[in-house]
Amino acid sequence: MKSIFLTIFLFLLYPAISAQVDTCYNRITSFPNNDEDSWIMQASDGNYYVAFFSDSLPTPSILITRSTDGALTWDTTWIAIAMTDSCYYPCLKQAPDGTFHMTFFTIAGGAVDVFYTQSADAFTWTTPLNLTMNPAVDWMPNLLIDHNGFLIVTYASDAGGNMDIYFLMSTDGGATWSPAPGTFVTHPYQDNMPYLYETYDSTYVLTWQRYNDSPYNYLSATNEIFYKTTASFGSWSADDSITYDTSPLYTDILPAVYQNPLDSEIYITWTTNRFLAAGNNVELSMSGIAAGALGHLATEITCNGYYARSISGDTLGQIIITWVADPGNDGVREIYLRFMDKTNSVDIYEYDNAVAYTLFPNPFSTQATLKLDNLPLQELALTLYNSNGQQVHQLVSFENTFSIQRNRLEPGLYLFNITGKSNLRLSGKIAVE
Repeated sequence: MKSIFLTIFLFLLYPAISAQVDTCYNRITSFPNNDEDSWIMQASDGNYYVAFFSDSLPTPSILITRSTDGALTWDTTWIAIAMTDSCYYPCLKQAPDGTFHMTFFTIAGGAVDVFYTQSADAFTWTTPLNLTMNPAVDWMPNLLIDHNGFLIVTYASDAGGNMDIYFLMSTDGGATWSPAPGTFVTHPYQDNMPYLYETYDSTYVLTWQRYNDSPYNYLSATNEIFYKTTASFGSWSADDSITYDTSPLYTDILPAVYQNPLDSEIYITWTTNRFLAAGNNVELSMSGIAAGALGHLATEITCNGYYARSISGDTLGQIIITWVADPGNDGVREIYLRFMDKTNSVDIYEYDNAVAYTLFPNPFSTQATLKLDNLPLQELALTLYNSNGQQVHQLVSFENTFSIQRNRLEPGLYLFNITGKSNLRLSGKIAVE
């Protein structure tokens, strides 16, 4: 069975991309062979990092590239993980103490396992730790650092015969690991490609693809995107699908979750062929969840490609998306990036003039002052979140001015949300030195 799986796996890992040339721009990798499975994050120093795997080395390895100018240019690329085994699907995060954490999976002969490593600077990494180490196929890990500072690894495994979703948790910064509460999501069908996200209000959102086929045919046309939520890890809502295909059946795969800080809307991005009149290539789509009620209309957001990951940019309302594509159909896949703008989602219904604000100094070391202009006096609430989406501070003002004190805030980049009457919502970023 394992040798059959590996044959299918190596074939399906790199799906064929048709010759459609679309809106691919901002290519950020350019190695001679394939660069795939990109994961983008912003560190506490404001720099952006993208981890990806490349088979341009003798053995497929994990590389990282960095941008110091708001994801416009990528100045340095280095090898993070190079093993005798082939390494795929990195997931890169940074904890509040500045430590970088990363998961990935390896293929060595008939073994497929999930690994974990950490770094103080994203350049030098500890010896990777095998988290699964069993005869099963354990792959597609997703790493979350939640509001407790716990590390949660979500991955798919065929240990039970079908592909099911499992969770591992570390409460000591990655030193030790154990099964998390609510150990797995199982179903008579195949559950694969999980993605776990924590929203600003500490709700966990799990999304994945489910299909009625063999465990390893994860490009099956029976694929649907599912999600579920929980407020306390382990006690989940019922499974729900956002695609509901009947006829025709579309291939909906590789989901991810993103929350826009501008309006707190939650989005699921996934890869699908539903926007194509013909052909087998897959494209990226976005569907929104508003106030817990899922919107079922998808919008095409990128060119021909797959594996989208999204984070907030430096500008209010800006979204940065990375994905994998081969728009020229020359057999070489690279990582691409684009910016989306949601500034028109700011709702200030009762005011003729746009609400502007001044924030000084930014970055700050002791105190910063934020003042809203062109706004009638009213009660306003400011909430401050760290880079992991954890609420760290809240202020109320009746004078449209906030004094933000350093107090116990660690150095790093923070998100602020301001709410007021008449659906006023305003967001931005502030840095602590």
